[in-house]
This record gives sequence, structure tokens and C-alpha cells, in this order.
Amino acid sequence: MQLQENFVRLVRLYFKKHGEIWLQKLPNIIKDCEQKWSFEIEQPYTLSVNYVAPVKFNNGSEAVIKICIPGEGFLNELEALNLFTKSSHCRIS
Repeated sequence: MQLQENFVRLVRLYFKKHGEIWLQKLPNIIKDCEQKWSFEIEQPYTLSVNYVAPVKFNNGSEAVIKICIPGEGFLNELEALNLFTKSSHCRIS
């Protein structure tokens, strides 16, 4: 799997060794997600330090997946996403 060059550079810049370890695990995380939820991840969006991409489920429905580096920033984002789930704009799995 080829990750976007700028994405990799920024993850390494901001998260140093922790980011490098996460980048090495990311292809397997992606494969695990595809298998667990029966979807195919398409070309990721051009963002900074989160892996965000559209997905297509086997039944044809579409969604977006966001894979974050674990840590304090992730917990803040998780809290925000939990607020959105109340209005049914997203689902956290």
C-alpha cells in the first residue's frame, strides 16, 4: 500500500517515533477494517495526520472512515464524534 507522501511526512514530523510505528501498522489496520466491516477503502483524502477515506460496502452503500493515531488528540476527536452520533450524522464502531 502506497501512502500519500505529504501524509507520511506530517505524521513523522508531529508524532516522531510513535508516528513511525503507527505508519508501519496502518496497512494492517486498514485491511482489518475492510474485513471486519465488509467494505473497500477507496483513495484517501488529502489531509494532514489522520487517515480519512471514502469506503464502499458490499451492499453498495457508502461511508467515510477515519483512522487516527491513538493518544490525547484522538480522545478529543472521539468525544466530538460521540456528540455527532446523537444527531445521527455519524456512527462510531
